[in-house]
Amino acid sequence: MKFNMGDFSDMRMWHYDPDRSSDYPAGRISSDLVKNGVFVFLGNRQPANKIDYEKILIDFDRLLSLYRYVESAGITAPVPLPKSDFAFMPGHSKKVTKAKATFTQKELDLDLVTVSFRRRCISG
Repeated sequence: MKFNMGDFSDMRMWHYDPDRSSDYPAGRISSDLVKNGVFVFLGNRQPANKIDYEKILIDFDRLLSLYRYVESAGITAPVPLPKSDFAFMPGHSKKVTKAKATFTQKELDLDLVTVSFRRRCISG
């Protein structure tokens, strides 16, 4: 959390010791909470009658590297999340299957599907 706090700034924390605390901003866990019987939460809450499962899965993905770090007792270094606008969409798009590459005095017919090629000499 010390190095990646900004990645979780939209999340909230709360803990049980033994009662539930109020929500507070995501940050480092104070040393007085590091003891048996205390459970600290980091995440986002949603109304029970309006659960967005996609949002839950996105939050789990975001928290995975932090979870691995904690469960490894600090052995596994936390990895920053890749920043990308990529979104997987089911299905596929039509791809180019053939191309021609011209070299000095040679022309190659390339079949991009099977990655094979035939060489043909150009006369002239």
